Amino acid sequence: MVEQGGVGSNEEKARHQNPTVIRFDVQDLDVEVHQLESRGATFKERRLEFDWGTIAVLTDPDGNRIELGELNDSSASFRP
Repeated sequence: MVEQGGVGSNEEKARHQNPTVIRFDVQDLDVEVHQLESRGATFKERRLEFDWGTIAVLTDPDGNRIELGELNDSSASFRP
């Protein structure tokens, strides 16, 4: 459910304004980024690699951070 109220922003909100990040796990990050860009999404970061996995970062229209995560076998969310 999406609630009304809150404060929108044209830029990504700082963590103190919105400490929650929604991350969607995906099988193939590049495919999902391409698909969302073809539908008009703009990514702040198309690919950030870490030891625990790789993410892409975008924001919703109110400036809330959203991540797509392509996790690897060392991440806590990984399910073989």
